Amino acid sequence: MQNTNQSTFKSQLRYRLTLIIIVIQIYNLSAQNLIQNSGFDIQFKGNEDELYTTKYWYLNNVNALYFKPCETNCGYIHPARFGKYSTMKKPRSKNVFLGLFAIKNDNQRGFISSRLISALDSNQVYYFEMYVQLGFFSTYATDKLNVYFTKDSVGLWEKQKISTKIISEIGGKIGVLTLQKSDKSMIIEREWTLISGFYTAKGGEQFVTIGNLDLNDKTPKTKIMKSETTDTMAFYFMDDVSLIKYDGGFESAKTGKPMVLNNILFETDKAELLPESFVVLNTLLIHLNNYPKTKIEISGHTDNTGNEEHNQTLSSNRAKSVVDYLCSKGINKDRLTFKGFGSSKPIADNITEQGKEKNRRVEIMVLAK
Repeated sequence: MQNTNQSTFKSQLRYRLTLIIIVIQIYNLSAQNLIQNSGFDIQFKGNEDELYTTKYWYLNNVNALYFKPCETNCGYIHPARFGKYSTMKKPRSKNVFLGLFAIKNDNQRGFISSRLISALDSNQVYYFEMYVQLGFFSTYATDKLNVYFTKDSVGLWEKQKISTKIISEIGGKIGVLTLQKSDKSMIIEREWTLISGFYTAKGGEQFVTIGNLDLNDKTPKTKIMKSETTDTMAFYFMDDVSLIKYDGGFESAKTGKPMVLNNILFETDKAELLPESFVVLNTLLIHLNNYPKTKIEISGHTDNTGNEEHNQTLSSNRAKSVVDYLCSKGINKDRLTFKGFGSSKPIADNITEQGKEKNRRVEIMVLAK
């Protein structure tokens, strides 16, 4: 009986420690993204007309809209405007996504705004990304969306229409970041597409607003619908917004010396990258684009749990997944190599959970600059 009780106690203790470690991991991951509710999935009860809306984000529900699953298997709908705004498009992740008019007749606009987790540091460079796709009823497409950073809330999300006067009143209060595709072409895709950019903070910015504050005649656009409609509309769905500090860590990497890529995450015992990994990988992608002569090696590592032959294969496949992701974004495969080392190169003990966690990692090593 004593042995049984001790075994039960140890099992409970391991379970609790595992929960604590998971909570710490989640906290560390989310703390890197300064955007609250970055996937828009946390909901709260709004007024009777809106039913539900997304927490921490402000939108006017006229030209900026919130889409959630339809209870009758009819796709995704705006709860208060079921008949007018519904789509069979699916979120990039989880259950909710937003949409806004970047261009609309008579300079009507949609904006979404949120308060950042913490104020931005002066002269610090930040990397911003989000995923968008063109709405099915759009008649035009543009090549960009803008992000506006302000120290105080300027109420852009309340505006349903912009004018020269509004632009003049707000212009001096905002820092502007233009988000574009990597090739800067028109955003005409009807599937989730990454747009991103870098922003150097003035210091003290606490609010972020996404939209287009340029007038219609000042906004680059191209007509995509061949019908004779006179409507001028570019509506974009959006999901998975990230804002992180860009510390230039890859520039400091030394040739021949491995560097751990933090927050490269996979499904348990699988080689499939989790979406949370893309923030770091997209930063690496930008570095490789800025330094076209750089060649790197990606290496995968595991802890010593299980069969070593399996661990060797798993670590190699995980490293290959990182290389495949970079190649899919346009990096020449001749610049990339990968290796798997299984558990043969630990950087911590393989006894404690904390040590094993450190050993389960992906590393980058610069081969040539």
